[in-house]
Amino acid sequence: MYPPIWSLARKAEAGDVIGGHDIEAGDTIVLGTYVVHHNPRYWDHPDRFDPDRFASDRAKGRAPYSYLPFGGGKRACIGSAMSQIEAALALSVFLRDFEFEYAREEPPRISLTVTLSPKQGLPLRVRRRAQAVASYAPIAWAPAARRSARAADPEPVQRAVGAGR
Repeated sequence: MYPPIWSLARKAEAGDVIGGHDIEAGDTIVLGTYVVHHNPRYWDHPDRFDPDRFASDRAKGRAPYSYLPFGGGKRACIGSAMSQIEAALALSVFLRDFEFEYAREEPPRISLTVTLSPKQGLPLRVRRRAQAVASYAPIAWAPAARRSARAADPEPVQRAVGAGR
């Protein structure tokens, strides 16, 4: 519900009327994807974390273009499918072995720059899950010395993100 690009700008090729507003050829139209993603007209409880909202049975009735993390139509991001696969793979590896907990009382505030990001970072507490696998497959891009050090000490991730602070 937090798209990396929080708005999309398009130039009108021809005149039109959108929501009762006259649009002339050449006008710039800005679509606030963040606003669409948090619109209760399209989403039940839009500010609640609910991964099940993307389950196939619930997605069937969703209005077209109500979820636009990578834009839509002929100008949609060509990397969207790869990005979604990479995110699912990375999350599955991290969530298999670690628990993440937001480390502040107040919700994160949003910074609207070119990309949507949390102001003042996103501090997390990271804990190893009790059932985590003891040995890890080496990460392909890590040099051999780092891979062997990681196998000997699987805790650097927790130290790097400041767990327990």
